[in-house]
Amino acid sequence: MTTLRGQVTEGVKSLLEENNILIATLPPNTTDRLQPMDLTVNKPVKEFLKKKFDDWYSGKVQEQLQGKDINELESVSISPIDLSLTVMKHVGAQWLVEAYHYSCWCCCTRRINNTMFTYTK
Repeated sequence: MTTLRGQVTEGVKSLLEENNILIATLPPNTTDRLQPMDLTVNKPVKEFLKKKFDDWYSGKVQEQLQGKDINELESVSISPIDLSLTVMKHVGAQWLVEAYHYSCWCCCTRRINNTMFTYTK
């Protein structure tokens, strides 16, 4: 467990102890050494999802600017991008599926006929 305040409240500690779960907190700035999955799997997936969001969001802004005169951009009104759950649930689900395929393609190592193959894109 990290030292994130929400994780070390008395209520959380009590619940863990009641269920015979030992608490071990990690010192700050040691994630890369003590939690290698964060560095090798979670980080690339988070970066992938962030890029997907950035591309999607900038695409929505570009749609609103399409066909506008570049000299008149200061007077163009841009509507807020819809980040409602209805919209984000759908695109987020697509991104998670793509992230799964991306992580399998980029990060997974496969063993075929006792030969190790690492796939990179």
